[in-house]
Amino acid sequence: MIMGTGKITPRQRRFVEEYLVDLNGSQAAVSAGYAATTARHQAAKLLANRNISAAVKAGMALRSHRTAVEAEAVLARLWAMANFDIRKLFRPDGSMKAITELDDETALGVASIRITEIKDKDGNVIGHTKEARLVDLRAVLVDVGRHLGMFDAKLRLSGDKENPIALLIKQVQGNALPVVADPVDDDDEEDDVAA
Repeated sequence: MIMGTGKITPRQRRFVEEYLVDLNGSQAAVSAGYAATTARHQAAKLLANRNISAAVKAGMALRSHRTAVEAEAVLARLWAMANFDIRKLFRPDGSMKAITELDDETALGVASIRITEIKDKDGNVIGHTKEARLVDLRAVLVDVGRHLGMFDAKLRLSGDKENPIALLIKQVQGNALPVVADPVDDDDEEDDVAA
């Protein structure tokens, strides 16, 4: 619900709520009960209304805050996974802890645990094997790096006009200076000046 946005009707409020879903005014107007044939016109009219515009801005600000909080929580969980310490899976005697004994940070580092019963020839359980599969630490670190903007999938070439790669790119694009057929040697210039 959008609060503190002046007086708007329940139908207008429904329009605002629907508009905030995908920012499609026509679709929001239809979902709010306006005729499909006039939805585009109604959406433009509604978005021009000062109270409705304020409600949309308030809703976007609320969504932006919520998204930032969620992103921080995701990053915190990823960071906890990245700092997983395998030693916390075991007791001092070397036996593996039960899942209920793990603290939250250690549990985040475990992708799965498989417990297999060992039976004798009569089918009696005589022991267990425990196998823990850990999260992919490399993948977690890549996710953290992406979130922090450390990896850019686009290769960017930049440089001044003296950079041969930049000149080659411009030449291929047709933006380079034309090639000179007979370049003037430095020695020839001196002869021309003396004559």
